Amino acid sequence: MAKSATTKKSTSKKAVASKTVIITPTKSLASVAQATKANVRSGGLDLNALLKANFEKTPRSDQNIHRQKELNGKTVEEALASRLVDARDIKYDLDKGFMVLA
Repeated sequence: MAKSATTKKSTSKKAVASKTVIITPTKSLASVAQATKANVRSGGLDLNALLKANFEKTPRSDQNIHRQKELNGKTVEEALASRLVDARDIKYDLDKGFMVLA
């Protein structure tokens, strides 16, 4: 008896040569930084003003005490850039007397 010849189809995929893609930025880092600086929401505060803690008046909340210590000696811009606070928090601290602008 003769053997029947059967052909088996390959189920594997063919290898495709990969291409190296080089991504070039469309904007410079300086322009992105400038745009970000322009979008800082200062809430009407002077970004170059220096925040000083008023240790004669201490907040009751642990979070506010921590914030008072962390922001002491920083400018408003640095405080906002730290993402620890927003302009409302700084205004609250100024209104309550926990911080003063120098």
